[in-house]
Order: sequence, then structure tokens, then C-alpha cells
Amino acid sequence: MKEKKMGKLAQSVVESVSNKISTSVLTQTLMDWQKEFPDLKRFKSTQKLLKRIGPAIIGIELEKYMSDKYRPRLVLINLLDTSYNKISPCVYQSFKNKKGNELFVAYKDHSHLYLDACKIVENEARISLRNKPTLNEIIEGIFIYIEEDLYSANPFDECKSILLFSRLLHDEKMKEFYFDKAVKLMEKKIPHSILEDFTGGFKSWIEIIKNLDSEKLNKLQEESINKYKLIEI
Repeated sequence: MKEKKMGKLAQSVVESVSNKISTSVLTQTLMDWQKEFPDLKRFKSTQKLLKRIGPAIIGIELEKYMSDKYRPRLVLINLLDTSYNKISPCVYQSFKNKKGNELFVAYKDHSHLYLDACKIVENEARISLRNKPTLNEIIEGIFIYIEEDLYSANPFDECKSILLFSRLLHDEKMKEFYFDKAVKLMEKKIPHSILEDFTGGFKSWIEIIKNLDSEKLNKLQEESINKYKLIEI
């Protein structure tokens, strides 16, 4: 019995090694997706296709899953948030296939499945990847993502992005509408003790963000672009 178990384990290890995906396959997979979303550019040597729209970077990540498949995700990066030491998406949306299960594509089936996967991503993405969405549309997309995709997860980073993006809107009514809606959403979904801990004093933190002007925000944006070498996106 023990030998049989060891045999299965050895077979599993061999299969894992044999399923290792080559760099050329990863690159070709990304190139195929880029043909369907030509506005997006590959970020360095990653499996991310991105484009910058003002203070936001949006795109697709083909996240490698296990050793033999990938999972397409919509990503949104907030260039106004400099609190992290690495690029950290505030939106990380996964998708569902026609059966309602999470969407994965096996690399061996990529050539005949990726076009259907591209259509699913295009149709279900909370933020449009085909066109150039406005900042209002990006904010609306984040709200939908929070309500429809995050479930019980903490939406701090998502709401923080809305707060910051709203400060760059020219429409004063919408500027304050989105800001107040994001504050209420944080208070509703995040325990007060956690908000206090994250911000060092929630009310004062909110006032600091509310009073940020475009000059300061543009400076934060440029800092992120230079820090993460995003000039070519």
C-alpha cells in the first residue's frame, strides 16, 4: 500500500515537471490576447497587458494557475496610491465561464479556447478594455466590482482609489457624490476599529484626502510612474 502511494506521488511529481510551461508558450499566449486587445501593451516581461488612463492603469493579467493553465483577470492600478512598495492592483476581477465556474484556460487548449475567453472578459469586465473609459466610468466600475465581486472582502483599497480619483473630476457635484458614497461604503463594510487602524484616525484621514488638489495628485501620479517605470505604458 505504501509503495502504491509512493508510486502515485512520484507520478504526480513527474506530471508536474512535464507540465512546466516554456517562456515561448507564455509569450505567444500573451501575444494572442494582445491581438484581441490592441490598445494594451505588455508590461516588461510579465503576463500583464496594460494601458494608462490618467491616474489609473487598467488591463489584463494572465495569471498562471498551477502548472498547466492560466486565469484571465481584469486589473486596475491606482497611480495616486504610493503606500505600497510594489505595483498592487486595487481591482483584481476574475471571470466565469459559460457553466458559471471560474474561467481558466489550459495552455494545451489555448489556441482553440482563448477567443471565447477574450469575449467573456470583454463582456464581463467592470471597466471597458476596448475603449478609453472616462474617470467617471472607471469609478463606476470600481463600485460595481465592490458590490458584485468582492463579497465579504475588505474594500479599503478600492474605496481609497475612488476617494482619490474623485478629487480629479471637474464636475463638482459628481466629485462630492462619489467621494461621499465611497466613505459611506467604507463605514458600512469595514469595522470602525480596522478603519482607525488602517488610517491612523479615519475622520482626519478623510479630510486630508478631501483637500488634496490636482497639483499634489499629479505629483503623486508622476512619482508612481517613475517608481515603477511605467513611462512606456
